[in-house]
Amino acid sequence: MRWYLCYSLSYQNVADLMAERGIAIDRSIVYRWVQKFGPELAKRTKKHQRRASVDWHIPSR
Repeated sequence: MRWYLCYSLSYQNVADLMAERGIAIDRSIVYRWVQKFGPELAKRTKKHQRRASVDWHIPSR
């Protein structure tokens, strides 16, 4: 599930990556994991995300 959330991968891409590691799953399983655990992971990681800054700093010499 981390691969799907962190990278632009399809459910099939994630299933293929798992298969390369010896875990045979169908892409529908990945879909169900994302639906079940995605919202909770988003909630838990939101507080750890850094806010984007609109300020630019140029170091002086």
